[in-house]
Amino acid sequence: MIEKEKVMGWVQKLMTKAMHPNTPKHEVEACELKAAQFMAKYKISMTQATQTQESSDPLKGLEREDTEFIETGRSDWGYFLAFGIARAFDCKCVSMKWANRVSFMGYADDIDTCKWFFDYLQIEIYLWAEKYNKRKKEQNSYAHGMVTTIVDRLKSLYNKVEEIIPSDCRALIVVKKEKVKQFAKIQFPNTVPIQANALSRDSFYKGMVDGKNLDLANHNNAKVNEQQKIA
Repeated sequence: MIEKEKVMGWVQKLMTKAMHPNTPKHEVEACELKAAQFMAKYKISMTQATQTQESSDPLKGLEREDTEFIETGRSDWGYFLAFGIARAFDCKCVSMKWANRVSFMGYADDIDTCKWFFDYLQIEIYLWAEKYNKRKKEQNSYAHGMVTTIVDRLKSLYNKVEEIIPSDCRALIVVKKEKVKQFAKIQFPNTVPIQANALSRDSFYKGMVDGKNLDLANHNNAKVNEQQKIA
């Protein structure tokens, strides 16, 4: 059986040749394809493939970033929003309710994506819930409903992106998720599930319906200024 370290050496050489400016285009494509095939077959992550033998820590490149809620004392729907976003973008998330924050763990680009969606959607959901009803329980129930629908939409969005990944590289997704899981376990060895507060059924279902209408692709930075309205 071929040792994984030996295959990693082959992959690194192929990628080095593919990235060299003097390598002809047809050879670049051939090297990239062969490297991808090795990586998929032997479950070698992109992080491992680009590391040297001296720095082959399998968890290198993984990060943790703690993020506070925009509104202090937020109802628990914010935690479920964070969990759903993390799952949709190959990250892990742990809540720290005592500190009113969550921790995203994963690779830097994925964490950045999670944080952007988390900050933007917190504001949007809060404002929608505030307009829907002035009672806190109804707002919380409505927001939970919105989160349920929005998380499903994010999963669908991510799945569509995942479909364009070449089949030879699909195994890398599994490797990536496992590494993130290992990293999260080291950061937080003991966790317990969060239970949702009592919900109003009618407000929850209304939130689910309205969650279909929230614009997930709105990159208008002016929206961020809305946080000034949140006490």
